Amino acid sequence: MKFIYCITLLSLIVQTGYSQQTNKITFDGVVESGEWSEAQRFEIAFELSPGDNVPSPYKTQAYVTYDEEYLLVAFVANADMKNLRTSIRNRDEAWIDDFVFFGVDTYSDGRYMITFGSNPEGSQLDMKINSNGNDDASYDVNYFTKTSKHSDAYHIEIMIPFNVLQFEAKPVMDWKVIFYRSTYSGDNRSQNLNFAIDRENPCLICQTPTSIRIENIEKKKVYLLKKI
Repeated sequence: MKFIYCITLLSLIVQTGYSQQTNKITFDGVVESGEWSEAQRFEIAFELSPGDNVPSPYKTQAYVTYDEEYLLVAFVANADMKNLRTSIRNRDEAWIDDFVFFGVDTYSDGRYMITFGSNPEGSQLDMKINSNGNDDASYDVNYFTKTSKHSDAYHIEIMIPFNVLQFEAKPVMDWKVIFYRSTYSGDNRSQNLNFAIDRENPCLICQTPTSIRIENIEKKKVYLLKKI
């Protein structure tokens, strides 16, 4: 499954049936405003297709924070819940559903980006994307998702261990990020980002103006999942 500029995503192991307390967030799939009040906040505000950098049909808020072990990401995705497209699926099979993803370029140089996503059921999607738009679906990593559904929105919380990310450890790091949502208006798929794109520039991940600041995180041995 691919989106703008032939970009795709990877996917992960679905973790369900528990909540976990981090230093800042109760990881339970419910995005409580009080818990995320100190997080960096973003909005997925631009529809890229079928619209051309027009306002998104549905509001989507995103949040990012972290503790000593995890990068924590949350989405509140407003939706027509009666017509929401979502099913429990195997890993990397939710591309036809409503879903969101978070992409991070830990070197902030546009060479590649790792994406972490989920549909409203917690079915995971992840991938490594190169600057030329090629994707590597074999690049699987271990992260966690929890979700919940509400009257006018679905919530997704993503917990990414720092030991699945490759980065150059510094006291202060600024990582480039992307927030993406795929949803539907009737039968039309709507693709949305947190920034307007330049269609003349083939490197989508180079275009993001958005970054997150990470401080005082130790680099740990990287663990990747291997396909059998």
